[in-house]
Amino acid sequence: MIYKKIVSPVLDRLDSETWHIKAREALHWAEMMPGGLKLVEQFAYKRKRFSHPKLHINVAGVEFDNPLLAGAGWDKEGRAVRGIWQLGAAGGEFGGVLAHPQYGNPKPRQFVAAPGVVINRLGFNSGGMSKVSTNLRKYFESGIPVGINVSENKEVVQSEIPEDHARACVQVVYKTYHVASWFTLGLSSPNTPKMRRLQGKQWLECIVASCLRATGTMGRRKPLFIKIAPDLSWEELDEVIEVACGYGVGIVASNTTINTDIKGKYGFADEAGGLSGDDPDFRAMSVMQIAYIYRKTGGSISIMGAGGIKDAPTALEKIKAGALPLQIVSAIRGEGPTVFGRINRGLVEYMDREGVSSIQELVGVDAAKYTT
Repeated sequence: MIYKKIVSPVLDRLDSETWHIKAREALHWAEMMPGGLKLVEQFAYKRKRFSHPKLHINVAGVEFDNPLLAGAGWDKEGRAVRGIWQLGAAGGEFGGVLAHPQYGNPKPRQFVAAPGVVINRLGFNSGGMSKVSTNLRKYFESGIPVGINVSENKEVVQSEIPEDHARACVQVVYKTYHVASWFTLGLSSPNTPKMRRLQGKQWLECIVASCLRATGTMGRRKPLFIKIAPDLSWEELDEVIEVACGYGVGIVASNTTINTDIKGKYGFADEAGGLSGDDPDFRAMSVMQIAYIYRKTGGSISIMGAGGIKDAPTALEKIKAGALPLQIVSAIRGEGPTVFGRINRGLVEYMDREGVSSIQELVGVDAAKYTT
């Protein structure tokens, strides 16, 4: 494969964040050009966007033509929705979106630790909710599902008052309500001090309840998810599950890991930042969480899977553990722009072999085999 043998090794030696932005902007400008999207499609697997009836899913009332999404962090400002769709994603989650613009942590702050493995300590660099809302408005009639990853500016994160956190998230919900198919509370980033404590029940209940009320006052209630860290203890995860079940919201499992043993394999044990991508131990953490949530809830809540998905087998692993749809971020860089098409075609080939009529039939079939 030309990308993995030639292009990726070159990009891995360059500044990761800079070239990430260049890739996103290339898709953005292609959207603006006559015939640009057809050009983008030439970079998709087999040079054609792939869809199939067996891949169509409905999750929390949102229709997707396949189970793969560009995950939060790939396009923080919502500038390339059509471009990433043309490459084969069913849609995407955009952000983290903050109430106010924020620079984030000092550069350099994103590193390729090994092929397909990324360390980032971006610290929620964001253009702010007004900019993201304006960018996404032009896709309103596209029919492409758009998720908003809601988070907070770093000064709000320091507050000891739960209502301050709820108020900050609600601002983003109000501003982006009309462009959003669903919302995800991105409260599990390791790159803003005190952020991950917001996954605790005291904080989470206040934020979830406030955001649900906000969507209700704007019109119909829209789906809400809680994105969790893979480093939660089972007791901490039980608290998140209790809140999710109590309020009828879903869970995204999972964010980047700060596990020092995993980061240490790449020489980053003592460095700030979270690891994501093609590491088997990281991938296993999210699969275990997904299976645990699925078993604890009996499959009664929606689970989005994220973490180390790079091909059809790793996608099937997440689905069979209990997750659908799936979010992909690091593999867009590690595997290249064909990743969505290759995975989707691989899923259909698997279902054809096994006599499966819909991808939703596979959700949670292996959850019982993962024990904690």
